[in-house]
Amino acid sequence: MTISTISDAVTDIPRERLEEAVEALALAFEDYPLMRHFFEEREGEYPRLLRQFMRFSCEVRLHLGMPLLGNVSGGRIAGVAGLTTPEVGSWPSELARMHEALRETIGPLAAERLDEYSQLAEQYEPKDSHYYLGILGVRPEEQGKGHAKALLDRLHELSQAHPNSTGVYLDTEHPENVQLYEHFGYRVVGHARLGAVGVWCMWRPNESR
Repeated sequence: MTISTISDAVTDIPRERLEEAVEALALAFEDYPLMRHFFEEREGEYPRLLRQFMRFSCEVRLHLGMPLLGNVSGGRIAGVAGLTTPEVGSWPSELARMHEALRETIGPLAAERLDEYSQLAEQYEPKDSHYYLGILGVRPEEQGKGHAKALLDRLHELSQAHPNSTGVYLDTEHPENVQLYEHFGYRVVGHARLGAVGVWCMWRPNESR
């Protein structure tokens, strides 16, 4: 499949393909340092807890009508990007209940680490309106084929076209990803540690209009 075909295959993920998106993300993040840190005391339950976390991340986007982008290859979802739009506000009560249910599922230690991570990432977040790349993952067997590039290109197009967005903010907890994102125009605006895990916060401003 050519890069142009991959780019053309980026689409919004409908609710009926939610579990397919969750599976792709769970496979992509199986050995991700931050996820391992969240659930390090519950190694035997890790696959289930990881899927619960990814399902919640997708559900948030579907409930709020925020972009949940998928890259289709061979008829299945190969990559997923979950975005937060500039106009996101307070969560509706249903999502607040879902969030509380997630915290109960993952347990108090993981919930505490999740709070620490959120506070750390927000510390470097720009004040001006922007898109936030909450999650980006590609199935291991599909990596290196241009799926991440296609999803990022679509995200950058959305940010550029949005009347209030000034750019895209993200964080990564894998050092190899820093150079990847720098290749796409991001720069590190903050770096900290969450236990033994490094957190790199990165920013890509929109091109001047």
